[in-house]
Amino acid sequence: ARWYHEGLNAFESNLQGANQLLQQFSDKVLALAADYSEPAQLEQLIAATATAHEQIAAQLEQGRDRLLELNSHRPTEAATVVEAIAATDANPKLEAFLLSVFDHFGVTVEDLGERTYLLRGHGVTTDSFPEIPSDGLVGTFNRPHALGREDVSLLSSDHPMATGAVDLLLGSEQGNCSFGVWADEKDKTLLLETVFVLETLAPARLHADRFLPPTPVRVLVNHKKEHLKLELPELEKGLPHKLLDNPKIGREIIPAMLEAAEAFAHTQAQERIATASAAMTAQLQAELERLTNLRAVNDHVRPEEIELTQAQLAELTTTLAQARLRLDAVRLIWKGDPAAIRG
Repeated sequence: ARWYHEGLNAFESNLQGANQLLQQFSDKVLALAADYSEPAQLEQLIAATATAHEQIAAQLEQGRDRLLELNSHRPTEAATVVEAIAATDANPKLEAFLLSVFDHFGVTVEDLGERTYLLRGHGVTTDSFPEIPSDGLVGTFNRPHALGREDVSLLSSDHPMATGAVDLLLGSEQGNCSFGVWADEKDKTLLLETVFVLETLAPARLHADRFLPPTPVRVLVNHKKEHLKLELPELEKGLPHKLLDNPKIGREIIPAMLEAAEAFAHTQAQERIATASAAMTAQLQAELERLTNLRAVNDHVRPEEIELTQAQLAELTTTLAQARLRLDAVRLIWKGDPAAIRG
């Protein structure tokens, strides 16, 4: 106890350089503990330990990166993040969406109150769905409730079951192609709504999604190949068979509409790529300048850090420029009299 207290001061302050002190004095401490016969040996060990402790503490103090310490605590930014998390928790859209996804895949959902549900996987329609324990999973969208109960999982957007279910839904062909009717007896128009996904193919180490995450690009065109910017009402269900019975619609008009939609999507994609590239360049150039300036006054900034940032800048510039568009979903819409397309 005296060695811990007088030699290391471990009871009154945080012990700095513990690993180095252990390597330096462990054999002596164990030997003295095994054969303690002369008190003078303990006094010498305590004095030597105290001296070494002071030297190591001084070295660590000189090596502190005070700029990093000051920059690591930003209460204003932290408060903004906390507010954003609280707003997300209070938003009911995620809850409604995930419950719909669970229902789509046959998960049995039992309402337990306080935005809390018991999920059972007995009726799941696919083996690829994230595994649910045999006795079910109690999940909640109420963060305080989850924090107060160890047996209740918080169903946030990054919960493994939520991400797995959404990935399964997005990776399936369900809903990729559909047909709807916009009832309007005064018009007769064929519309094609397309959703492309703009995505980058990059190594995970680059974290390219910081600047250009997979981004949906929605394009709506009419049979005249005109780009329309309008919000669609809630569409009625219908069957496209009568429309597609017309060979010209299936072989000429729809392919031409799809080609036009892809051209419009490509234009939008280039704008988003340019914006992402500008943001990436500004951020990494600023980081390069910061590291270069720090290197001039602080030898703790290694040349490898600067070289790594330069390499990331070059790779990300190429990666973002090569981002691709992928057609993810199409919806054919008849705007006109619903009776006109009934068989």
